[in-house]
Amino acid sequence: MPEYLKEVILKRIPLGCAGKPEHVARAVRFLVVDGAYITGQAINVNGGIYMLPVTPGALARRQSW
Repeated sequence: MPEYLKEVILKRIPLGCAGKPEHVARAVRFLVVDGAYITGQAINVNGGIYMLPVTPGALARRQSW
């Protein structure tokens, strides 16, 4: 993946960094240890990127923050 594209993607992630295997492992651990009553859910381990609009105009506004 070109470096400039990585930078664009990282700027869209509210937590400001790419996910690591440890982030997913923590979510799995939570479900195994404390998630006995959680059913039928999708757990998105993505640094909050799904919280932002995806339109090009929204991305341009986000970069100016």
